[in-house]
Amino acid sequence: VGCVFRVPAASGGVSVSSGAADAVNPGCLWGKSDVRGGGYPLVAHLLDAKCVAVELLDAWLSSGQRRFLGGVFGSVEAARWFVGQSAALHDLGKATPSFQGLVGGLARLEDVPVPAGGSGGFHHTISGAGCLLGLGEGGLDGWVRPLAQVLLGHHGDYRGKRFAGSRVLQSGLSGGPLLDLVHGSLGGSGWDAARSGLQEALWEPPPHQFPELGELRAAAVHLVTGLVVAADWIASSAEFLDAREGVPSTLVGVGDVGEWVRRDVGDARAVAGDAVRKFGLQQTAWT
Repeated sequence: VGCVFRVPAASGGVSVSSGAADAVNPGCLWGKSDVRGGGYPLVAHLLDAKCVAVELLDAWLSSGQRRFLGGVFGSVEAARWFVGQSAALHDLGKATPSFQGLVGGLARLEDVPVPAGGSGGFHHTISGAGCLLGLGEGGLDGWVRPLAQVLLGHHGDYRGKRFAGSRVLQSGLSGGPLLDLVHGSLGGSGWDAARSGLQEALWEPPPHQFPELGELRAAAVHLVTGLVVAADWIASSAEFLDAREGVPSTLVGVGDVGEWVRRDVGDARAVAGDAVRKFGLQQTAWT
C-alpha cells in the first residue's frame, strides 16, 4: 500500500504535488546540526530514531505494557509498526523551508531559497502534525490522526500552544484550524515531494488492517510518545552519533534516499541495539 504526502491547503483542501521537476532532494536536508563539525542528514536521524524506538519497545517495555499497546492497536505487531512509524516521521516538520533555514549552509539546496534564521514558519512539531493531517489515502485514515498526536507532542506539548506563539491552536488536532495555521509555511510542491520521499524511504506496510482509532487515549499516546522521546534522545546523543561515523554529513549526491536507507538499515539497527544496552534500558524488574 502506498501513501503519498499532499500539501494541505487552507480550509481542509489539498493540492497534489505537480511532479518531480521542482522537487527538493530529501538527501539535502539536515536533521541535526553540529555533528562532527557539520550536519547530519534528516533521513538518517529518522532512520536512527525508528530503529531505537522499536528496540526500546522490545527490550525496555514490560510484557504488560506491550500487551496494553497490542490491545490498543489490534496486535503487538501493529503496535510495533506504529511505534516505528511514529519515530520514523517524528521530525517530518523539519522538512520545511523555515527549519532548513535555521542554520545557514547546512541545507545543500541549489536554487531553492530558504528563509534566513528560520523565519516565517512554525515549530517542527506543529508543521509535522499539519503535514500528516493532509493524509488519508490508501485506507490509512485510522493511523493518521493518532500519529499526528505523537508528532505534535514529542516536545511535550500535545495541543501546540507552547510553540504556536500568538497563533494558538485553539482545538489542538482539529483538522481545519491546524491545516489553516500551517498552510503557506510548508513550501511548494518541491517540498511536498521531499516529504513524500522521506516517508516512502522509511515506510513499511502495517501488518494487518489498521483499526479506526480516532485520537488515542491518554495512556496510549503518552506511552508511545515516551518511546519516541527516548529514541530521539538516544539517537541524538554524542555516543550514538559517534557510532554512526559512516554516515556522511549530507546525502546531497544520493539520488534515491530509499535505496540508501535499505543499505544502511542494518548498521542503524546494530547501533540502536548496542545503544539501548549501553544506556541500561532493558527489562530488569519489569514483568
